[in-house]
Amino acid sequence: MAAYLGTYITSPSRAGGSLDALSFVEKLLAEEPVRYVLKMDTPSGAISLARAFFRLAKYKKTGVLSVFGEKKSCRIAIVCGTPRAATPLADEDEVLGDVLLRKGKLDRSLHQRALIRGEPTGPVGQWLIESGAAPRAAVERALYEQHRSRIQRLFFWRKLDYLFVEGSADVGLPVIDCPVPLGDLILDVFRQIVADSALAQVQKKDNDSVLYLTELGRAIVAETTLSKEEAQLVALLSRGSRIEAIDVTASGSDRTRLTLNSLRLLGAVREKKPEPSCYALLLRKQRQLRNAAGPDVLLDLPKGASIEQARKALRRLAWQLHPDRFAPDASPALYQASQRVMAALCSAEYNLREQNRGRAV
Repeated sequence: MAAYLGTYITSPSRAGGSLDALSFVEKLLAEEPVRYVLKMDTPSGAISLARAFFRLAKYKKTGVLSVFGEKKSCRIAIVCGTPRAATPLADEDEVLGDVLLRKGKLDRSLHQRALIRGEPTGPVGQWLIESGAAPRAAVERALYEQHRSRIQRLFFWRKLDYLFVEGSADVGLPVIDCPVPLGDLILDVFRQIVADSALAQVQKKDNDSVLYLTELGRAIVAETTLSKEEAQLVALLSRGSRIEAIDVTASGSDRTRLTLNSLRLLGAVREKKPEPSCYALLLRKQRQLRNAAGPDVLLDLPKGASIEQARKALRRLAWQLHPDRFAPDASPALYQASQRVMAALCSAEYNLREQNRGRAV
């Protein structure tokens, strides 16, 4: 049995060892788990649960994911990484008959006759189909929506815990045939979370900062139906773009802004700020070029430097000054300056190599 240590855990396979919560989520299923427990508070618990769902999907795990709240629980059948069934949520559930009735897909008279003959003893959906009270397609759709709604409600539970046991996915319910796209399911939840909290307020950052999608972000958007504006936002994030450009795109609609903030809350978007030294170094190299500095000066090397020193110096400077180090939507002048400096550095490294070869002859 895993023991709680605040936001740290000790797993049975690591006797006496502990991992921080985020590392635990990353490693959750990289090995062969028996039982794992993690305890966090909302929204941290919701974030952790969302990440766990995507980890289960990434490693295509099968088993039962049990989620616990205050005096309530839900068991979810995970099949090849996808949630396929979830046990009822007591008073929080909308019963299947009510879902069908709300959609106008339940024949009340046939339903009443079936009830007179006897209460269902097996799956309610199958009973409704066999009694003729509802068509199969409508029942399957209602079961799908009920399953999706159950999972989404879990993210709003307080004192959220969860436990995954790998093996059988039996939770005592039939599994749905069509898996719920995780991206759509989880982004819908987090749009509501950020809309209902101060997290919806985007803090203004330095416009030189760059936002980009993480591996988790790419997994989420791959399973999400995006609007035109959201697709434009994702295109910017996929290649890494300055906050200024992203803010302009996200301001096009409330939904797009909520999607951006949801991705940031989930850790699916990261911020990278170009180092000030990159700009200072670029300016210094431009001045050296204007002053017709020699190859050793351009490469920050002493006179008589070796070929190996020149090669290492070029790699070091290229890491800081290559055009790809700056945002893709940076000004054309910045890119041109970076390209000119990189061309000069490559030429300087070549000239030093030739000079060394000439001395060796």
